Amino acid sequence: MSGNDHLSVMARHARSVLSDALWRCTAGIALPDGRTLAQWTDDLTARLGELGTGPR
Repeated sequence: MSGNDHLSVMARHARSVLSDALWRCTAGIALPDGRTLAQWTDDLTARLGELGTGPR
């Protein structure tokens, strides 16, 4: 997998995670693991950072 493919896959993953969290919070449905939206986004940022694909 090339570097650009890796970034594209991770971008789709980030969008999917954030979309899931957003619709759940908007609908008043708890996130699956009981964490807050802020905790979800912090976790996603950390995971992407470990892979070197986080925010720059």
